[in-house]
Amino acid sequence: MRTTSPVIVRIVLYAFLISATILMSFPLFWMISSSLKTLEEANSPGIVWVPENPTSVAYTDILQNSNFLRTYFNTVFYVVLALAGTLLSVAAVAYAFSRVEWPGRNLVFFLMLSTMLIPAQALIVPQYIFFHKLGWIGTFNPIIIPGYFAGGAAMVFLLRQAMAQIPKELDESAFMDGASHVQIWWNIILPLCKAPLATVATFLFVATWNNLLGPIIYLQTVDLYTLPVFVANLPFTKGANPALWRDIKVYKNHAYIVADGSGQHGMQVFDLTKLRNVKQPPVTFEPDFVYRGIASSHNIVINEETGFAYAVGASGGGETCGGGLHMINIQNPANPVQAGCFSGDGYTHDAQCVIYNGPDMAHRGSELCFASNVDTLTIVDVTNKAAPAQLCS
Repeated sequence: MRTTSPVIVRIVLYAFLISATILMSFPLFWMISSSLKTLEEANSPGIVWVPENPTSVAYTDILQNSNFLRTYFNTVFYVVLALAGTLLSVAAVAYAFSRVEWPGRNLVFFLMLSTMLIPAQALIVPQYIFFHKLGWIGTFNPIIIPGYFAGGAAMVFLLRQAMAQIPKELDESAFMDGASHVQIWWNIILPLCKAPLATVATFLFVATWNNLLGPIIYLQTVDLYTLPVFVANLPFTKGANPALWRDIKVYKNHAYIVADGSGQHGMQVFDLTKLRNVKQPPVTFEPDFVYRGIASSHNIVINEETGFAYAVGASGGGETCGGGLHMINIQNPANPVQAGCFSGDGYTHDAQCVIYNGPDMAHRGSELCFASNVDTLTIVDVTNKAAPAQLCS
């Protein structure tokens, strides 16, 4: 009976492994190749495998950006502390579940695993309230310290299973020599779990480095921002407080941008036709005009039929109109002018303003704003901007 030559088997195996390695390495190759391309090559509709004239402009530009360097340092600081604490605490808890006999161990292990069924989104509000009461908002504490309490049931489970495979005779021998649980954990178990620890460390590193939601919610200060927040954040008006909430509406090729909780942000006005002639993207533009009649605003509402904008939920300075409708004439898109104010029903979260064309003849042809307030839907006739009238609430 003829058998396959071991040499042929080895050749096929190595060919497969080399092919798989090339395939898995392709994203890294493409990332490095693209970073050395010119903008024309990077944006080319065809595939440019290797840049004809490699350039390091992308690296020099980003390394000269002081904001990037600060957020990079913040990210490294956060990741190192969070990773070290989480990895050690997870390993300690996994040891307790796998090597130490204590009453209720299996029940507690089951309860810990059951926490994996709770969606992370369901914990956002209670966690925020808890950290706010501790005075941790605006610090790294909420995204670092929880990891020191074995954050991550899946990682505990993975390490627990690995540690459970190690013969118990090693522990018994160490106890006979006078070793404590801490010494056994540190000097015997952890060295034998290098591969599982490396796996857990990799998972934790990727999750921590890419974490966007936690830093966005808890840091709230530009000096503490990490790289994912830096990438996601939009430029803000000079002198304004950093804020992640923006609202943008468009009227006659102009974008009107407001920010909530950002101090003296105002309403930015940007001529969108400038985007037509951009030759070397990406480009960071400055606003063409900043309307200072308001400071911060939750939303901006525009009625394109009349050419009026309505800033709602205004705060922090300027004419806030009690958080109601701050009326702005944008018929000259580049030169907004305040036209009126309505504050009769308190804070407005959002609104829709239209020319009414319904069955009520008394108001047909009038400009009405349907405002979503804290606890009411308020209808306001804003046809006369100097004397707006509340119709119902």
